[in-house]
Amino acid sequence: MNWEIISKLVVLYLGGFITVVSGAIALKLLFTSSYNYKKVHRISGSFRSVLQGLGSTFHNGYRDHRKKAGLAVNLKTNEWVEQGALSDDSLDSIFR
Repeated sequence: MNWEIISKLVVLYLGGFITVVSGAIALKLLFTSSYNYKKVHRISGSFRSVLQGLGSTFHNGYRDHRKKAGLAVNLKTNEWVEQGALSDDSLDSIFR
């Protein structure tokens, strides 16, 4: 068995799969309504906070139902840290 050929085929297959999925997501974002996109963007805050899960789960003192909430432990300070992410319902308004 020639492992070089098999590894090239696997890399080619995975690259094609990632390309197709990325294209499908780009098309979904391209054809979504600007209102839904702006609403979700306003809820999520900055791109960095989304990646780190640091979004606040409260809005004007009330629990924001458009975000999932959780807790994590900061290993440097050994304290509980609030974690927030967009809820599935918020994302479904874009990715229907």
